[in-house]
Amino acid sequence: MVEIVKATPQAPSKFLIIGEPFSGKTTLASKAPAPLFLSTDGNSAKSGLTAVNVKSVQDIRETLTLFVESKEYKTLVIDTIEGVSDIFAEETLAEFKAMGARAEGGAPLKALTDLPWGKGTGALNKKIDAFADALAGLKKNVIVLSYTKRQMDDVSGSIVLASELKNIRYV
Repeated sequence: MVEIVKATPQAPSKFLIIGEPFSGKTTLASKAPAPLFLSTDGNSAKSGLTAVNVKSVQDIRETLTLFVESKEYKTLVIDTIEGVSDIFAEETLAEFKAMGARAEGGAPLKALTDLPWGKGTGALNKKIDAFADALAGLKKNVIVLSYTKRQMDDVSGSIVLASELKNIRYV
């Protein structure tokens, strides 16, 4: 005779929600227990949600500290990871500029891609990786929101949703 074993699985505490703009990602995340939104575009606060509008890496650090130390908030919502990546990219570019780095041919740096292959994006990826590790280590719930774009698969002709963040795998 077959025996059915019933176990109570532990509820996951880390989530990645990917969807098109205005598909309800923020609304879904707002239903989590006692959420605090780390907002990169200000839309969470405009929607009436409890949010910190971040514009710098220092803002992100302070928000993480506030969340960890708070007894009020049980879920941190990163809205969106692409916005966090943009903030890290701006800081990384500023660091290279401060070191006197120049684009090939001696032109001023305008983007991380102006640096020799892999140097700027490698530094950015390390920051995103460290951020993802910090989120994974939190003892509370974390929801990361990411927006997508629709692409046609050349082989099958089907619609594929792809993250606009090339290094989403770090998260």
